[in-house]
Amino acid sequence: MSVDTILIKRHNHRVHPCDRSQKLDLLKHLVALHEDKEILVIAAQDISALDDKIDADNVTFVSDSDLLENPKVKCDMIISLDLSTNPDNYVKRLNQTQTYALLLADDKDQQELYKIETLMKRTLTKEVLTNFEPASYIKDREAAQDLKERQEYNRQNQEERDEKRKKAWAKQKKESKYLGKDEDGKPIFSGKTGERNHRYDGTARSEDEKRENPKYKSKKQGGSKPFDRDNQSDKKPFEKKSWDKQDGDKKPWDKKHSDTNRSDGDWRNKPKKEASSAPKRPAKVFKLPKQSKGD
Repeated sequence: MSVDTILIKRHNHRVHPCDRSQKLDLLKHLVALHEDKEILVIAAQDISALDDKIDADNVTFVSDSDLLENPKVKCDMIISLDLSTNPDNYVKRLNQTQTYALLLADDKDQQELYKIETLMKRTLTKEVLTNFEPASYIKDREAAQDLKERQEYNRQNQEERDEKRKKAWAKQKKESKYLGKDEDGKPIFSGKTGERNHRYDGTARSEDEKRENPKYKSKKQGGSKPFDRDNQSDKKPFEKKSWDKQDGDKKPWDKKHSDTNRSDGDWRNKPKKEASSAPKRPAKVFKLPKQSKGD
């Protein structure tokens, strides 16, 4: 049977997500909710054992293999407990009714819904029933609720946080007042300051004086270089000591180390060859005889 023979309306064809452990309780709930309808419960495997657990005269349990043997079974509502890997089997189930079709889908079954929707060329409506929510839905709902509460909290306290932030930005350093000088003649101020924006007498410095750095003045500006012996009174100039060697750590090259005093076997005794002025011979070029292709 083809997809075109399905006459179930879109709002009567629903998917109820649930956990695998909740399927039996959800099935009992749906059977009690639709007592006035003839219900056909279908699964991929044999589920005749569920007949003892559900005491209802309007419910019939069949499998996909039973539908192949008896395809003329008709009912008001079909409830699919699971899905098979072949989407055509689900389409055959839908041809057994013209009114209602429900699917109890766990996480594994929901992965197969895409194949069915592609085959039917329409999406299936999902409806989560109260007290039968799957664990994944509860976790997502709690996360969404937590996010909503945090956003509401941030919105309510946004004005208060903005006001505190403005006060923190507008906070200025305490002004340091000149209180006088101590016993050593150093100025005393009421508060600490990270910059030297005053003279030693307590008066404020100008902007040009603030930018000026007296440590690195040139000689023209009245400063001194780091190794200026004239102005470096604390440091003594470098002087050679009596035990220092005249020419450093190495002794100078004298007659004691000349070539005449060395042994003949020492390579350092051999004098360097002087470059001869005679022209060099050109390299000989040997031409080999050409070989024929037959050789």
